Amino acid sequence: MGLFSDLLSKAGDVKLNDLAKDLNKAVKDLGKAVNEAAGKAGIDLKEVTEKAKAAEAERASKEGTLEVHSAAEEDGPSGFSWGPTMPAEENQYNYGGNYLQYFDHVFADDFPGYTFERQPGYGGNTTVYTFTDGGRVVLVVELLSRKSSPVKLRQSCRQQGIPYLRFYYDYDGWWNTRAYIDERVKNALGC
Repeated sequence: MGLFSDLLSKAGDVKLNDLAKDLNKAVKDLGKAVNEAAGKAGIDLKEVTEKAKAAEAERASKEGTLEVHSAAEEDGPSGFSWGPTMPAEENQYNYGGNYLQYFDHVFADDFPGYTFERQPGYGGNTTVYTFTDGGRVVLVVELLSRKSSPVKLRQSCRQQGIPYLRFYYDYDGWWNTRAYIDERVKNALGC
């Protein structure tokens, strides 16, 4: 208990109950934000969750196991590409390279009709992919650290009428599954 008691003794006036309440509120707020973002993106979380459960059940039955884990039932909000348990589907964490190699791979394989260019974004914690079709910019995708602000590029794209997407690459429990990326990019491109 040495480390824990040291932490408590150094906590001073911080009340653990207040801290727990603040943490609980933050988690609920994040869940609400995820639901709102999914709604704005035209994603039906219930439908996606059911599809994921069905796919997991099919995979499990093929492997000879019948247990289907639903992170949403155990640990709070979960869905297509987020939740406390990493999905079996290809994602940025189980891919055999770093997150940039993963996004390069998904974009190149799943959107071969478009040309894309990757370049460093604003502030050093971002990467910007510019998709073109016949020399015309058709989509801007920004990969951001949770420490970054998406405001500048997003506003610029809005002003120019260019579709804009962002993916965060360093949020715990945010997996960026291939299907999630594909669906969002297809929606933005109008595919």
